[in-house]
Amino acid sequence: MDDEHRSYAPLLPGRELQEMNTYVLNKISTTINSIGKDFETIKMYQWVRDSFTMATVGSLFGDKNSLMDDPNLSQNLWDYDAGMANLLMQPLPSITAPKAYNGRAKVQAALRKYFREDFNRIPDASAVIKRRVAVDRKWGLPIDDVADHEFGMLFVSVTNAIPTLFWMMCCVFHDPDLVTSLQRELEAIVITENQDNATGSEHLQASKCTFPVAKLNSECPLLVSTYKEVMRLTNRSTGTRRVVEDTVITSEAQTYLLKKGANIQIPAIITNFLPEAWGENAHEFDPRRFITADRETERAQNRAFNPFGGGKHLCPGRFFADSDAEVLGARAALVLGFEIETPKGGRVDVPCINNNLAEAVGKPLMSVQETDFEIYVGIMWSSTSLTAVTQLLALSTGAAALAQSPEVYPSPSGKGTGIWKDAYANARKFVDQLTVEEKINITRGYASDNVCAGNTGSIPRLGWPGMCLHDAGNGVRATDLVNSYPSALHIGAAWDKNLTYHRGYWMGKEFKAKGVNVLLGPNAGPLGRIPLGGRNWEGFSVDPYLSGQLNAETIVGHQDAGVIANLKHFIGNEQETYRRPYFGVEAASSNIDDKTLHEFYLWPFVDGVKAGAASIMCSYNRINNTYGCENSKLMNGILKGELEYEGFVLLDWNAQHNLQSANSGLDMVMPLGGNWGQNLTDAVANGTVSESRVTDMATRILAAWYLVGQDTDFPTPGIGMKNLTEPHEQVDARDPDSRPNILEGAIAGHVLVKNENNALPFSEKLNMISVFGYDATVPDTKNTDKLFELGYYSSPEMAQAVLGTERHFDQAAKGGTIVSGGRAAANGPSYILDPLSSIQHRAARDGSWVNWDLTSPNPGVNAASDVCLVFINAMATEGWDRDGLHDDFSDGLVLNVASKCVNTIVVIHAAGIRLVDQWIDHPNITATVIAHLPGQDSGEALVQLLYGEASFSGKLPYTLAKNESDYSAYKPCGRGETNTTSPQCDFTEGVYIDYRDFDAKNITPRYEFGFGLSYTTFEYSSISVKTQKAEAGAAANPDALWSTVATVHASLNNTGSRAGQEVVQLYVAIPNSPPKQLRGFEKMPLESGQGADVQFELTRRDLSVWDVVIQKWTLQEGEYSVFVGASSRDLPLSEVFTI
Repeated sequence: MDDEHRSYAPLLPGRELQEMNTYVLNKISTTINSIGKDFETIKMYQWVRDSFTMATVGSLFGDKNSLMDDPNLSQNLWDYDAGMANLLMQPLPSITAPKAYNGRAKVQAALRKYFREDFNRIPDASAVIKRRVAVDRKWGLPIDDVADHEFGMLFVSVTNAIPTLFWMMCCVFHDPDLVTSLQRELEAIVITENQDNATGSEHLQASKCTFPVAKLNSECPLLVSTYKEVMRLTNRSTGTRRVVEDTVITSEAQTYLLKKGANIQIPAIITNFLPEAWGENAHEFDPRRFITADRETERAQNRAFNPFGGGKHLCPGRFFADSDAEVLGARAALVLGFEIETPKGGRVDVPCINNNLAEAVGKPLMSVQETDFEIYVGIMWSSTSLTAVTQLLALSTGAAALAQSPEVYPSPSGKGTGIWKDAYANARKFVDQLTVEEKINITRGYASDNVCAGNTGSIPRLGWPGMCLHDAGNGVRATDLVNSYPSALHIGAAWDKNLTYHRGYWMGKEFKAKGVNVLLGPNAGPLGRIPLGGRNWEGFSVDPYLSGQLNAETIVGHQDAGVIANLKHFIGNEQETYRRPYFGVEAASSNIDDKTLHEFYLWPFVDGVKAGAASIMCSYNRINNTYGCENSKLMNGILKGELEYEGFVLLDWNAQHNLQSANSGLDMVMPLGGNWGQNLTDAVANGTVSESRVTDMATRILAAWYLVGQDTDFPTPGIGMKNLTEPHEQVDARDPDSRPNILEGAIAGHVLVKNENNALPFSEKLNMISVFGYDATVPDTKNTDKLFELGYYSSPEMAQAVLGTERHFDQAAKGGTIVSGGRAAANGPSYILDPLSSIQHRAARDGSWVNWDLTSPNPGVNAASDVCLVFINAMATEGWDRDGLHDDFSDGLVLNVASKCVNTIVVIHAAGIRLVDQWIDHPNITATVIAHLPGQDSGEALVQLLYGEASFSGKLPYTLAKNESDYSAYKPCGRGETNTTSPQCDFTEGVYIDYRDFDAKNITPRYEFGFGLSYTTFEYSSISVKTQKAEAGAAANPDALWSTVATVHASLNNTGSRAGQEVVQLYVAIPNSPPKQLRGFEKMPLESGQGADVQFELTRRDLSVWDVVIQKWTLQEGEYSVFVGASSRDLPLSEVFTI
C-alpha cells in the first residue's frame, strides 16, 4: 500500500499540481469564450459542474484524449453520483438505480477505451495518473481493471471540489460589500499589461491580466478565509480521526473512555458549528472568520475545522480543490471578471444544500443568464456581466434534485406567552409530577375499544383521562347522530368569515359531544398547487390569503367550542400520488425554495398559529428530500423557532420514520407508539433524546388541553365513538341551533357562473321540469359499511386500491349525488336532501310536472319542458389524484340534453376545479351553477337558489381555466414514471399559482378567481387610501408585522331590484411580485338601493416580501397599487401609495 500512497504525491502542493490547476483554469476560459454574445439561459450549477468536470478530465488524462470527445461524459459521471447510494446498497441496481448504473457503465467503457488506445501515446497525462497506473501494473492488474480503478480517481477529484466552487460563488455574490473587498484585495496583486491605454476603472477591462497564483494563499487572506468559511458551512461529511492518547470525556452525567489508537467518527455538522470554536453566530456566513481570530481562538478553530475529505488517501479531490489555484484562482478571476445580480435588483439567494453518499459538499442548481466574457487565471480575462435569474431554487431535477433540508437543533421549548400563559402554567405544574414513562405515555397512541382514529395514553394516578383524536373536515366521521356540514372548498366559495367561524363552532360542539378532544382539521395543505390534487376540496382555497383567513376563523370556532383544532398538513402536501412510501418508492419530495415557502405555502399556517391553533399536523411527504415529520428545519427552525409556535406537533398517521423525529420537533405519534414507546424511554436514558425534550412534548400537549378548557366539563374521551355494528348507547351530538348555519353554508357556496336571458331565478310557476343526470339523486345505500363512512358511496371503486399509488378512476361518481369528497374528511350525514327529491317537493307544492331520467347518456326530452336541469359531478378523494378536469360521459350528457332543450341549466357538484369549455358556449345552455360540496342540505339549498328564495353570492376560490394546459402546474409529479425510487416535485413555478400565473402570463380564463354572478347588481364608486408612517426594511420585531400600514375605504351600492350579498375584494400590487395578490375581502349584505362603506386594514405583513438573505419579512421602497372590485379581473377602483 505504500506504493499507492506515494502515487498521490503529485496532488500535494507543488509544480505538478500547479500544472494540473493551470490546465483546468485555462480550459475554463475557453469554455466561457464559447458562450455567445447574446443572452442565453443556462443552469448555473450545471455550467460549473460540466465545465470543471471536463477540464478536470483533461488535467488528469491529458489534453488530447478520447474522453474529451464524449459530450455525455460529464452527465454520465454525475448520473452515477446522484444515484450512487441506491447503486451500491439496493438489489438489482440496473432496475433500482438505472441512471447511476448506466452512467457508471458508460464512463467505465470510455475509460477502458482510453487506457487501451490513448494512454501510451499521450504524453501529457498527469503525474498522478502515470504513477497510479505504474503501481496498478506492478500489481498485475489487467488494463480494464486499471481503467475501473481510475474511475474512482476521476470521481473523487470532482464530487466535492466542484460544488465547493459553486457555493463560494453564491456566498460571495450574495454580499456586494464582500465582492468589493475581494476585488480590492485581488487588484493589489494582479499584474496588468495595458493593451489600449485605458486608465482608471476601465484599466483592468482593457488589460492582459496575470495572477501570481502562488501569492493567492499568502497575500489574499480574505479570499482564503472566505473559501474556508464556505467549506465549514457546506461540509456535511463524517470524518475519521485516530485517538492519540487515552481520553476520558463526560456528557450529561455519562463518562466515556476513548482508548489510544481507536478510530472515531466526527460529523462535520457538529464540529463545524461548535459555539466554543466559532462563536454564537456559528450558523452564519462570516467571510472574515478565519482572519479575525486571536491565537487561542485560532487553535480552537483549527481543532474543530472539518472541511470535506478524509485526507490525501481518502479524498484526493480535496487537495485538488485546496491547492488554491482551482477554487481560489477561479474565484479570483470571477470576482474581478464580472458581477452577479438579480434582474430586479437585490441580493443573490443562497440555495439549499444536498448531500449524497460520497458527497461532503452538497449540489445545488441555479439558472443564470450570461453574456460573453473570458476568465483566465495566469493569462487573461475581459469583464462583462452575469445576471442570475430570480428563482435560485436549488431544487430542480438532476444533481440538485436530492437537496436536503438543513438540520436545525435543538427543538425550541414552549414559552407560554400570550393566550398560552395560563395554559402553560397549569401544564407545567401537572407535568412536573410525571415520571419519564408517564410523559412519554402522553406523546403516543394506544389501541382502544372506541373507534377514534387515535387515542393517547392516560395518567390514572393523577386522573388525566387521555385524549381521543378524530376526523373529519365536514363533521364527525365513522359515527351516527351527527351532521354533515358543507366541505371546506364549498365554504371557501362563500368568502364569509362570520359564516366560517360559526361552522367551525357548531362542528366543534359535535366533536366535543362525541368525546373527541382533537379535531383533525382544518386543512391549510394542500392549498391546491395542482388542479388534479385529490384533497384540494378539503382546503378552502388555492389562494394563501383566503385560505389563511378562513382557517383562522375555523380554528377559533373549533376551540371556542372546547376542542383542540389540528391545522394540517404541514407542509407542501400538494398531491396524493406517492404521498408516502410504498413498495420501495420513497414519498414524493416537494422541493420548495425559501421565498416560495414563506410567501405561499406557509402563509395560511402563520394565520393559524396567530389564531391560536393548539396543534399542527406534519405531513407524509418529503420537503426538500427530508420527511415532513422529521424535518427539523421546518418544525424546529420555522414553526417553533421563527413562528414561536406554542402548541404541539402531531404526525399524520404512521408518518414516522425514526426515533430522531423527537429531536426534530415532533411531539406526538399516532395511532400507536411508532418508533417511540420504550425506544423513546431508552433514548432518554442513554442521552440520545434529552428528558427536557420529552418534558416539552408533554407540556405542549397538556397546554393545548388546558387552553381549550378540557380540564372542566369535558365528556369521557371517545364516549360517542363506538362500533356501530355492536350495541351502543346513542350519543346525539346534533344541536338544533346549528341547522341555520348548515343551510346558510350550503346556500352560500353555490357559484352562478352563467345566467343568460335571466334564466335564473325561475320567474314564474313552471309547468314542466325535466331532470337528468346521475348526480340528481341519493346513492343506493347509506348504512354502516365502510364505503359510505369513507365517502365512497357515489364511487365505490375508489376503495379498492392502496392509498397513494397510481390509480385511474372515472372522474364522475355516477352512483349518486356527492355532498363531500372521499375518505378522511368525509362523514356520514344525518340525511341527504338530494336535488331531485327537493325539486319534487317544491313541484308538489306548485303543481308542477317533473320528468326524470338519471341513467341514460342520451335521454329523451319532452319538448314542452320549461326547463331542463342536468346534474353532473367531479369526484375527488384522499388517496389518489384525479385523472382530469372533466369527463366525456358527463360532457356528452350535457350536450345531448342541450341539443333537445332550449333552456338547459347545468349544475355541477365538484370536489375541485371542473372545466366547462366543452359545452359552456352552447346557445341552449342558459345557466350554469358550480354547486361544489354543500353537505346534507344540498338539494334544499339549490331549490331556494333556483326559485329566488335565496340569492347567489358565492365566488370562485380558484381560477376556472379554458384548458388544462393553462395551469402552470397541472399533474402530480411521478405519475407514469418508471424506475424511480425517489419522486421529485420541483416547485419551479414559485408563487405563480392560479390567478397569479394567469395574470403574469396574460392568460384569459373562462372564469377568473373571485368571479360569481348575483341576482342583483352592485356599483363600486370611490376609493381612498390613508397610510401610516412605515419605514422600508425589515420589521423591528414579529409583532410589528401585524401593525397597520394603510387603511383603504371603498364605496359599494346595491343598484339592483333585489337584496343581495357582494364579496368586496381587495388586491395589492407589491413591487417585484406577481401583478396582484388578494389582501382583503368582506362580504356585504345590502338591500336594494342600500350603500355601504367598506374598510380594509393592510398590515405590514400584507405588503412585505420574504428576504431570503436576512431571513425576515421586508417592506420594500416603491409604489404599491391597491385594487378593489368584484373579482380578480373586475376591479373598477384603484389607488397608488408609496412606501
